[in-house]
Amino acid sequence: DTNNKLCPTNAHGQVKRVSEFFSLVAVGGELATAAGVTGWADGEATEAAKTCFDDWLSSRGTAGDIEHDKMLSLLPDFIQINGDSRFAWGHRVMDDHTPKTLNRAGFKRIITKAGKSIKNNTDWHKEYGDKMHPDEIDDAKIEYFLFPNVFKDEVCKGYDSRVVASKMTELGVFEKDNEGKNSVKERFAGNQGRYYKIVSDKLSTI
Repeated sequence: DTNNKLCPTNAHGQVKRVSEFFSLVAVGGELATAAGVTGWADGEATEAAKTCFDDWLSSRGTAGDIEHDKMLSLLPDFIQINGDSRFAWGHRVMDDHTPKTLNRAGFKRIITKAGKSIKNNTDWHKEYGDKMHPDEIDDAKIEYFLFPNVFKDEVCKGYDSRVVASKMTELGVFEKDNEGKNSVKERFAGNQGRYYKIVSDKLSTI
């Protein structure tokens, strides 16, 4: 079956339809070849159709659902672009010498190799002293606390934020609270609020 040769397994509906079109082209080419019309060798029309289909699929970017794949990339892309600049270190929010975080999207904390959350400067100095050793940097994780309004208005712009949040929770990227909600209560600088809690190494699993 020519279509089975062209179409990837578990392809999206659009990909299947395009592969069917190129399969018909391949079959037509092979019939024309058998009738002595093309002057091609057997199989050449199929290979040409496959090359055209592969080029189309490459330009599409994925054999899956483009919108679904794009939805899953929204949060990792946002953290990659804004993780350094728009998330204030939670253990330094009360430090007057800390540079201000402009257009803040939330907060972030270091999680030690032992799984301890660094919540203030005292925790930091007990764990690392004046500065982290390079090995400690490699072993540490970062957890992000994202403002819900930023998630809705910026991260999920053009998408239903409730659907995206549910998917992130399903994938283990968002941590649930004790009531099973997608967001958690957390306190920074003496103020308690709700945030989407993200552990950075979970983003790589998407």
